[in-house]
Amino acid sequence: MKLHPLRRIKYYQLPCQKRSPLLSCFYDDNHFCFYNDYNHQCLTNCFEFNHGIEHNCFGQSNCENNAHCLQDKATCPQTSICVCPKCFYGARCQFTSNLFDLSLDAILGYYIQPHINIKHQPSIVQFWILIIAQITYMTNQSFLKFQYTSIYFFLRIDLSMDQWLNACAAIIIIVMITRQRTTVQKHQRYKKLLREQFQPTP
Repeated sequence: MKLHPLRRIKYYQLPCQKRSPLLSCFYDDNHFCFYNDYNHQCLTNCFEFNHGIEHNCFGQSNCENNAHCLQDKATCPQTSICVCPKCFYGARCQFTSNLFDLSLDAILGYYIQPHINIKHQPSIVQFWILIIAQITYMTNQSFLKFQYTSIYFFLRIDLSMDQWLNACAAIIIIVMITRQRTTVQKHQRYKKLLREQFQPTP
């Protein structure tokens, strides 16, 4: 860092050439650099970066939890992205994992698809919505009635499942015993026929 910026920047290619797997980008006081793989050759791309700019998307940021909002262009931006602080994640940095060792948000955060109907969400999300609806206070009566009937149905099936399994096992045992008896009887008949045919006549 004691070198002049022009002399220092020529050494920014060295970590890329050494193929350091843990390093994909870095920055200094004036530049932001990232590594690119081009025709199986590692190249360092650096551009000037002003760390003093306030990243709030001109006050129109939808990022949460003090996240930085970055836009693709300074004038007439088309898209923006939220850069989350430590222990926050999600498209708007709306999920956190700093309160618990393992939170439900941390498990399901990437499975939840925004702006998509519950019917088309992954089954793990539907399952947890069902559980949360039973645990928490909800006022949508039709939703609660559907949840109650579905849970009641599955509980009734689970309670009688062991009886069904016992019945199936008993049927299989009966079938195996009857098959074994018929094969033993067939063998005895064959033995008797063979004795009669090959027994020498007096």
